[in-house]
Amino acid sequence: MKQNIFVLGLDEPGHSELAALPHAGWCSFHGILTLEDLQDGLISLTDLLEQAEE
Repeated sequence: MKQNIFVLGLDEPGHSELAALPHAGWCSFHGILTLEDLQDGLISLTDLLEQAEE
């Protein structure tokens, strides 16, 4: 069974790098939030976690 891996700000280049890792075939990578969400001014970790949970 594949393991679900959730990654903040996962983009296509990052997904390609993760997919190239040894044993990546056992994982399904899922992006949570966008890079824009993570780079937009002052960031509240609490707010980001709430957005990710949604």
